[in-house]
Amino acid sequence: KALLTSLKLCSLCGATFFLALCMDIVSLSALPLLIAYGGVARCWKMFLRSLYTLLLLFQGKKYNTLRSRVDHHNFDLEELLMGVVLLSVVVFLFPSI
Repeated sequence: KALLTSLKLCSLCGATFFLALCMDIVSLSALPLLIAYGGVARCWKMFLRSLYTLLLLFQGKKYNTLRSRVDHHNFDLEELLMGVVLLSVVVFLFPSI
C-alpha cells in the first residue's frame, strides 16, 4: 500500500520531487544532532581558549586583543592564585568534555 501511494506521488510530481522530499525529511530529522554538535563544539573551543589563556598567565604573558599579539605582563599574587584555581578546574574537567 505504501509503495502504491509513493508511485502515485511520483507520477503526479516526478521522481526527483519525491527524492528531494525524502532528503528534506532526513535533513530535518538530523537537525537536533546538528544543534547538539554546535553546542559541544562551542564548549570545546571555550575550554581550549581558557587553557591557552591560563598557560599564558603562568608564563607572565597576556594576549593583547587590540594588537592581536601576546605581550608581557606582571601579574599580582592574587591573579596568579586565581589562575591556579581556574587551571586546576579546567584541567580536571577537560577529559569530561
